[in-house]
Amino acid sequence: MFRIFRHYVSGLAFVLLLGDLAVILTGLYLTELSAPWAGRASFTARFLEVSGILVFILYLGDLYQPRQASTQRETVARLLICGGVAGVIIAAVGFAFPMLRLGRTAFLQMFVFAIPGLAVWRGAILGAWSQQQMTLRVLVLGTGQVGRLITDLQPTSARPFRVIGFLDDTPEAFGTAV
Repeated sequence: MFRIFRHYVSGLAFVLLLGDLAVILTGLYLTELSAPWAGRASFTARFLEVSGILVFILYLGDLYQPRQASTQRETVARLLICGGVAGVIIAAVGFAFPMLRLGRTAFLQMFVFAIPGLAVWRGAILGAWSQQQMTLRVLVLGTGQVGRLITDLQPTSARPFRVIGFLDDTPEAFGTAV
């Protein structure tokens, strides 16, 4: 975890961001090579437009929350929704600023490269990220009935957690475990 502008960012979220930017850059470059463009802006300006909007929408879609428990199906669904919203916004920016407008073929081809690329990238990096590192560590305060209940919830919890210990200040609880 490191700090950017008084905001703490996890290492995994930063790696996801860098990978997303690389996938978007690759998709935009492949599109630049093969599809006709309508605008006169430079490649850098188009990359900043597309990547800025797409990354912002992915952030709003909670796709940079590495500890959020989600399945691959949910991640792909969120990527498709975010890609659609970003596509509408990029088209609106293209109509507002004709210099940044993408051609129809380029627009479609960009998203055909970017969205599956993002899905494959996220599947690879999140699949490699072990379940052990995604598991929350919990210290239970107390050794009574509630402590036992929390321990019993481990296998059925929607969010994985592991009880690392119990803490109680009563002298009778010394050396007892739930």
